[in-house]
Amino acid sequence: MAYASKEKRDKYWVKYRKNNKEKVRDCHRRWYMKNRDRVLLKEKERHNQLSLQDKEKYTEDKRKYYLKNRDKILAERKKNSKRYNKKQRELSKKWRIKAIEFLGGKCIRCGFSDIRALQIDHINGGGNHDFAGSKTFHKKVIQDNKKTFQLLCANCNWIKRAENNENKKIVI
Repeated sequence: MAYASKEKRDKYWVKYRKNNKEKVRDCHRRWYMKNRDRVLLKEKERHNQLSLQDKEKYTEDKRKYYLKNRDKILAERKKNSKRYNKKQRELSKKWRIKAIEFLGGKCIRCGFSDIRALQIDHINGGGNHDFAGSKTFHKKVIQDNKKTFQLLCANCNWIKRAENNENKKIVI
């Protein structure tokens, strides 16, 4: 098809896309699935090419945006707090299950395996200063590679705490 001018050609394709949205969307979807690996690789390369300065500028811009729109953001969080809290609880459960599976899935003393009563214990005690948040803690457990953490059931954990005098409130 020959076009009289570039403007006419552009108008034609704008009109075509508007009238054939599903057809165009399917075509794009097929192309993406065919070229997915290449697209993702290119995106990864582009992301890696961002300089440190660009990343710092991005975080600075993000901080400025937050400070400028703080009241609006906090109001939105408060409005959606139930949904946000539910999502955070689900993420915490997911990370807890991953950490428990990583540590073997059962108590190392008695072999108890009910996930509801299993607790992650610091082998050498002193875990109070280590807890920064559920998701962060469970990621740390997985990254630690079993050097300072072990899995105990609730009973064995409390017995260990009493034997090692880890909790000053327990008097035996």
